[in-house]
Amino acid sequence: MFSVAERSDIRGRLVERARVDSRIVGAALAGSAARDAEDEWSDIDLVLQLNPDADEPAVLSDWTRGIE
Repeated sequence: MFSVAERSDIRGRLVERARVDSRIVGAALAGSAARDAEDEWSDIDLVLQLNPDADEPAVLSDWTRGIE
């Protein structure tokens, strides 16, 4: 579990990573953060839209390795 500040930092790093990954063409913040209702138990709900030409298994593999 992360503190509110740690979660915010992690979310920011994930969004920045998505911004520079050309295989990702869109992102949406969902869940409690999207409703401005986060609390100490909230998680990070980030939905990513892949470029239609992206190799989905490769993207998943790269992102999984990147957050381990």
